Amino acid sequence: MAQCRGSSFFWWALSWATYFTSRRAVATGITASGGSIGAVIYPIMFHKLINRVGFGWTMHIIAFVALAGLIVSLLVLRRRLPPPKQSRSILDLSALKEPPLVSYFTYYLHNDSSLAFYTFSGLNAASVLGRITPGLLADRLGGLNTLVPISLLASILEFV
Repeated sequence: MAQCRGSSFFWWALSWATYFTSRRAVATGITASGGSIGAVIYPIMFHKLINRVGFGWTMHIIAFVALAGLIVSLLVLRRRLPPPKQSRSILDLSALKEPPLVSYFTYYLHNDSSLAFYTFSGLNAASVLGRITPGLLADRLGGLNTLVPISLLASILEFV
C-alpha cells in the first residue's frame, strides 16, 4: 500500500508546479505538506482502529480514505506537459545505508510502542512548517539563497 500511495503522490505533487509561473516554490511546499498531514493522520487512524475492527477492516478503512483523496485529485488535475524521455531507476536503496538514518531510528528503539505512533505523527506534523517555509523564502529570496542557509542550519542542528 505504501508503494502505491508513494507512486500516486509524486505525479500529483509535481503536476501542481506546471500550473504556476510565479510562486512555484510555495505551491510545491504546500503540496508537499500534504504528505506530512497524511503521515500524521494514517498512523493515528491505524492505532485507533486496529483493536476495534481488526487488521483487515483497518486496512479497508485506510484504503477508502486514500481512495477518496485520489478520486478528488484525479477529477481536478490534468497533465499539462509531456512526460520526460529519459528513464530512471525505480528503486534507490542507497539512502538506507546512510548513518544518520540508522542512528535516528536506534534512538527511538527503547520507547513504548504506543508512543511510537504519536512520535511519528508529531515529527510529521512538525515537518509541515519545514515544507512550506522554504517555499515562501525561495520565492522571495531565490532558490539558492534559501537552500544554502537552510542546509547550513540543518547541518548545525544535526550536531546539537
